Amino acid sequence: MLGPGWQESGLRKGYFPCLLCKPAARTMGITGLWPILDPFSERVDLARYSVQYGFLPQYLKTRALHLGIDASVLLDGYSAATIKYGRAQHHSAVDTALTQLFTFLCQLSCAPVQCTFVYDGDDRPAVKRGINVIRRQPLLYKKSRDLVNAFGFDVHNAAGDAEAELAVMNQLGIIDAILTRDSDVFPSVHNSKLIVDIYYADVIENALGLTHGGLILYPLLAGNDFDGGVKGFGSVTALAVAQCGYGNSLTTKNHSVIELGQLKREISEEVKYNLHGKLRGREPACAQVLLDSKFPSMDSLNWFLHPPTSWSDRNLARAVDIAVPKLQLHKLQQIVAFCIAHIGWSPEMTLQKCRKKLWKGVIIRGLCSPLLSYGKASGQLVSVDKEVLPYTDRKGRPLSNTNITTIIGCNPPNLTDKQSGDLVRVTFDITDLNELTMLEISEIPDALKKSLNVWVPFAIIAAATGQHHLIPSLSAHAPHSNTSKSGEQHIQQFI
Repeated sequence: MLGPGWQESGLRKGYFPCLLCKPAARTMGITGLWPILDPFSERVDLARYSVQYGFLPQYLKTRALHLGIDASVLLDGYSAATIKYGRAQHHSAVDTALTQLFTFLCQLSCAPVQCTFVYDGDDRPAVKRGINVIRRQPLLYKKSRDLVNAFGFDVHNAAGDAEAELAVMNQLGIIDAILTRDSDVFPSVHNSKLIVDIYYADVIENALGLTHGGLILYPLLAGNDFDGGVKGFGSVTALAVAQCGYGNSLTTKNHSVIELGQLKREISEEVKYNLHGKLRGREPACAQVLLDSKFPSMDSLNWFLHPPTSWSDRNLARAVDIAVPKLQLHKLQQIVAFCIAHIGWSPEMTLQKCRKKLWKGVIIRGLCSPLLSYGKASGQLVSVDKEVLPYTDRKGRPLSNTNITTIIGCNPPNLTDKQSGDLVRVTFDITDLNELTMLEISEIPDALKKSLNVWVPFAIIAAATGQHHLIPSLSAHAPHSNTSKSGEQHIQQFI
């Protein structure tokens, strides 16, 4: 995850999360898998990618790319980073893990994405990587739910392992892609741009010859979260065997002892004689180790094939039908209250963080909202979560689920020389956003009152300001509510 002006040199690939686009295969704790898949990934800016594959094609519906995120892995990674550097932070009143979560949520807000954070459930594995899994959820998990919801994202509790739940949600079309991270860790983040590596299952299958069955066989040989695989089978040997097609029979629902025994003998013969020519050579020692092993581990095989999810046979009674969520605005008052109460920032520090990290995402989310009113004369933009009036409480203060900002300069912005993939620099007056926080600060510093320059994707700012004719895929929707008289009337109360 890197910000503007990021450079590849000197940076480990592990610092980038990845986007598994459907149909996705589960990659939970599989030894040596990511280095194999890395050459076939595509590195992109999440904001630009989600405009092309979410905002534009879903303009009349959700206006967003729907991502699923393993919240448990995310938060465990933040906790691990906190422990690693805990000595330096021992006397700090600031919650480092929640600070990292806040920054990550701000990054996601800068793209037209709607995210569902999935948490591990009661039926998750009792042991992973040889370590007993603590059943009681940490306090961090409980707090994180409040912050995620305040950012307008959704929370879902899995039946078992969150990654298995996400894979099924992806297969059912509930989510468009899974945002995860190699090594099962999300890194500390400091900048606004989110760079992701995209992995397509069909590209991997065509390039490596790895089918669904091959992706099941590989971890059974190389190792996974539940067992160490077969001794002597490293990632190279396991990949070569998986490419030979021996895993295809594993995708069936039922496996007899005789069938699995036959599979073991066939793989042993392959390794011993290199029948398909995909191995580096004959490996009779590994072949004998395989015959003497308990391969395949039935616990691992059953977990890969039949993990407990909200849609599995054993959970039909509690199966859920998750509605496709729409973009929701930030609940600014809840966010700032959370930052003060749980992260440990002062009101002044919270407002500084809002300007540095939050306001850009708040503005872009508002520009993407289907319930957006734009006043050409004033440049003011008002977006709400629900199409109801009034937008203010009895004292005339804007409600929490209202987003108000103003474009400074030419209205509407001149976009005639811009192209679809461009970012447009737009200057916004953030006075209303400061007021929406309801922070009790005696005097807001001038530096925090100043206007804010935001680089907005061309399609988003064009659609928000009624210039649909500049976007070929949206030209048919030019008579939009953004420029309607009713929209202008709604804005008058704030001008």
